[in-house]
Amino acid sequence: MRNLQFLLQTCGVSFLAVLALGCNADIAENCAKPVGTYKAQYDLVGGNCQPGYQPFALIFAADDDLVTTRQEIRFADTVTTEILLKGCEVGIKQSVSGENTRSVRSALNGSLAVEDDLLHGTVERVDYMEDGSTVRCQSIYEAYYSRDSLLLGAAARD
Repeated sequence: MRNLQFLLQTCGVSFLAVLALGCNADIAENCAKPVGTYKAQYDLVGGNCQPGYQPFALIFAADDDLVTTRQEIRFADTVTTEILLKGCEVGIKQSVSGENTRSVRSALNGSLAVEDDLLHGTVERVDYMEDGSTVRCQSIYEAYYSRDSLLLGAAARD
């Protein structure tokens, strides 16, 4: 009888802990926070965009908040990257706008799993016509981001 009572109490406490934390609880202790510059390789899964797309790198600083936004000027483009760290997942949104315009030329949206020095998942890419609203192409890619050991501790030079 005591064993049954102990089992019920233990299960009850575990059940209450799951309820209190919820299914979306951060479990950061199970994976390392990405730090450094991560270069990407994309494999086209489906859609009508070109398969040889070269995405911009993702940059993670050790003191980044859980939600971080970076904006970079690249030649005639403005690249805006939003990163959401949640447990062992990284949500990314990246948009590219043209010079002297606020219209978006290209947008990425995806979710990546953190696996040591590798980020892996799927992203959706949408390219727009010059008006910024008419879709030129839309595709899904399998994304692999690996930490660039040459750029650790330095700004990306791509």
